[in-house]
Amino acid sequence: MPEGPAGVYPETRQSRDKRFSRLLCIFSVIGIVIFVAVVAMTVALSLSEQSVSPTTMAPDLCAGSGVVPCDNGDCIPVDNLCNGFKDCRDNSDEVDCI
Repeated sequence: MPEGPAGVYPETRQSRDKRFSRLLCIFSVIGIVIFVAVVAMTVALSLSEQSVSPTTMAPDLCAGSGVVPCDNGDCIPVDNLCNGFKDCRDNSDEVDCI
């Protein structure tokens, strides 16, 4: 192979392809890491918004304050009935939903 200036060999197509493959691999890994981080943060935020800690009260204390009683005595916000999430510890908020 002919030498370039000062003993430097010209870059071959094979070495260029190998360098490109390495860069592509590095950027792919970085992209996957970023994607996983974004998904994890989205799931964490979604779960934190959905988690409502039920409070235990007598059923008559639940009435009239925007909360409803669960079968086990817990009280949850009325908006959490039949929302697809287990808000009552006994899951009674998701029974008989249409």
